[in-house]
Amino acid sequence: MAHDSCFAWIVGRFKAYAPVVETDTFTYDSPDLGKEVRLMNAVARFRPQAKERILFAAHWDSRPWADKDPNPARRTRPILGANDGASGVAVLLEVARVLRKSGTPIGVDLAVFDGEDLGTEENPSGYFRGSSRYVEWMGEDRPIFVILLDMVGKKDLNLQWEANSREQASNIVDLVWQEAHELGMCTILWCYLRNSAFKTKDADYSLAADLTGQANHLGVTIEADIIKQKLPEVNGG
Repeated sequence: MAHDSCFAWIVGRFKAYAPVVETDTFTYDSPDLGKEVRLMNAVARFRPQAKERILFAAHWDSRPWADKDPNPARRTRPILGANDGASGVAVLLEVARVLRKSGTPIGVDLAVFDGEDLGTEENPSGYFRGSSRYVEWMGEDRPIFVILLDMVGKKDLNLQWEANSREQASNIVDLVWQEAHELGMCTILWCYLRNSAFKTKDADYSLAADLTGQANHLGVTIEADIIKQKLPEVNGG
């Protein structure tokens, strides 16, 4: 099966780079697929004896149906997953290659999860099967923090803060963004006011001087390097 072959290839690449590679096979009875599916996680461990560890993760499965496709005729077809799935795995494999050469001062785990995209609006429990299983599998051996890589293969990639991460782990978000700055990357922030409530019969106050100025101030406050904003056209917002 293609599923087994793909997983074997990923595990093989991990084994070429990491001193320890572990796999976990489990099942999920999917009401949407109408059958029980076999799922597989894998983790490559660097400095496996170290107690202090960080985890990088990605999902390697792809969505079995394109239910959000604008063309209804395509909504039952599977998504190829070159970006939504494979791109995160590609980054992990490159990290594994680099870590083999450079080493690491602390423990690093690189995990790939299966069954992350099996949910629907009617059955949200189908989501995150692999990551939930991994948390159970880890027990009390939790990492210092986790960085999840997903959909990072887009042309002209523009990464933005993820809202839940910013709210629950702002110190880690700041750490990652600061490291990016030191590597010469920058933060470009769109400060447009995209709210239909600003538009009235008299004017479009999303282009008001005072409101756009406040939005720009917020962008500066959170230390964006470049702020994109429309030129104001009205006053009195």
